[in-house]
Amino acid sequence: MDRTVFGPDAARAVGLDAALRAGLARSLEYLAETTGGRDGAWDDVLARIAAGPVSPFLFGSYATFVAALSRGERPAPHKALLVLASRLPAATAPIVLHGGGVPPALWPVLATLFDTDADRPFRVRPPAPAHAAAAMGEIETALDVLRRHDPVFHDDIVATQRVIVLAEPVRGTHSFGAASTFFLWGLSIFNAEARRDVVGMLDVLVHESGHLLLFGLAGGEALAENGAEKHQSPLRRDPRPIEGIFHAAFVATRVHAALTRLLASPGLDGTIATGAAKERDASGTAGRKGLATLKAHAIPTARGGEVIAALEDYWRTES
Repeated sequence: MDRTVFGPDAARAVGLDAALRAGLARSLEYLAETTGGRDGAWDDVLARIAAGPVSPFLFGSYATFVAALSRGERPAPHKALLVLASRLPAATAPIVLHGGGVPPALWPVLATLFDTDADRPFRVRPPAPAHAAAAMGEIETALDVLRRHDPVFHDDIVATQRVIVLAEPVRGTHSFGAASTFFLWGLSIFNAEARRDVVGMLDVLVHESGHLLLFGLAGGEALAENGAEKHQSPLRRDPRPIEGIFHAAFVATRVHAALTRLLASPGLDGTIATGAAKERDASGTAGRKGLATLKAHAIPTARGGEVIAALEDYWRTES
């Protein structure tokens, strides 16, 4: 891993997906043996995994299946969710929470896997139709700017972030801009209530696809031996676990790299260029601060050490 990890590479996303699907297939083979549930439906799920990219809901259904078994629950209902999820498309246009052709039985999977921090409950609801329509327009406009000015980064994002779910925070709970999790590889939730200009939406797209990229690179492994230890994050007001600061430094650096490329594109609209330059500088500051925190406090695993080395490589060149 080196500084090029912050740049675009759609083939990398395809390779990570293949590796994660291979791991998912191995785990499902094991579950089939331990639960005695191997049958034609199970074989069909495995065949779909082997054939190519699958819905993020299939990764999520597997994660909730394992958690249910650890609680002593019957496997049959969770196996049914795996079968449902395997039949969903691997990629979609942005969809709204509780819609988008996703069976109602699968939406609790998303809620379970995102609402994991007792200190910051994650409660979302379907967005107001006007908010959803506006957010969809903002996403398409931002992707069109990338398609015209940096098609390589555009292809990286759509290969990595295959499903975007639009939602809004439940009143009285913590707000959010967007969120991603390793357990739903390929999926991000965007807050449709927030209005974003082109640069703001580009930031979110690059940022969240960066989280997914790092999840894929880590393959579910920890980045630090003291990952739960909290320190000041460059992207949040409240102290965050070291594991989160790895992500903050990584995605801020990826945004800096993306906007640097965008600003080098000829013919970029002046208003977009002005906003991109400002956001690029802010992301640069956050990336450097995150790296400094990691160097001062993280006890990195082998993979975490690779991330720190890539960050150092990038910022040494950019300084």
